[in-house]
Amino acid sequence: MQLLIYFVSLGIILLGLIIGMVIAFFTKEELKEGKKYFKIVQILISASVIFLYLSEIANKEYYIISLMFLFGLPTGTLIMQNIIEKKKTKFVLKIAYAVVYTSFTILSLLLFL
Repeated sequence: MQLLIYFVSLGIILLGLIIGMVIAFFTKEELKEGKKYFKIVQILISASVIFLYLSEIANKEYYIISLMFLFGLPTGTLIMQNIIEKKKTKFVLKIAYAVVYTSFTILSLLLFL
């Protein structure tokens, strides 16, 4: 049962990344103006995850999962923005770039093991 919860959590977190990429695809005009705000949101959410991990709150795993979903939204947007700006980039490099950004998500899930 614990393994099922782990994989569902991973799916929810990666869904945030995918939704962020879809949002960026449909709002191409506003990506340049919002880039600094997306980075600020990433930093704030990362700080919140670290704070929750170090705190003594009951069921903090669920809070961390929801924050990591929210972290995926601006991350996916920034990934898609870089893909849109650099159309000459090969597909393999795009996938590698997405994997680097999702490593934070995967590392946070490893905290639950």
